[in-house]
Amino acid sequence: MKMVLLRICSVLLLVCFYQTIAFAANGDEASRIKAYQQEKNGTKKYWKLYQLGEYYRLNNVEKADSIRDYLLSASRQENDSARLQALVFDLKIDQLRGNRIAYYTKILQLQPFLSRLKSRVSQVVIYQYLADYHIAYREFEQAHLYLDEA
Repeated sequence: MKMVLLRICSVLLLVCFYQTIAFAANGDEASRIKAYQQEKNGTKKYWKLYQLGEYYRLNNVEKADSIRDYLLSASRQENDSARLQALVFDLKIDQLRGNRIAYYTKILQLQPFLSRLKSRVSQVVIYQYLADYHIAYREFEQAHLYLDEA
């Protein structure tokens, strides 16, 4: 009898734990949406939207896909770093959705940022994507050059 009662309690505890995690995840989404809606500063509002998009990319690709066009258009009023992040977000969504043609086409759009951005981290990210592009098209020597640069 004790074993049955112990198993029932374990199952109930496990169910409560999963519901708490699901509620916390929804609460995190709700807090991000609320923070975005309440932000007045345009640049800060953009970055709140970007954070919401990253949250969706990890937890709900459909929702991430639904806001990526808005994120891209909002990035046009921001600096080059924000624009780069929006483009990378967009191509990651294409990759997650399995749209290889769009993914590889958008990688080429990152190339002009190599001369515009001075951040070494941003340049390394771009070089890695360009190497990925050239590997996919079996241009291994060019990919090797980009990986060496990274």
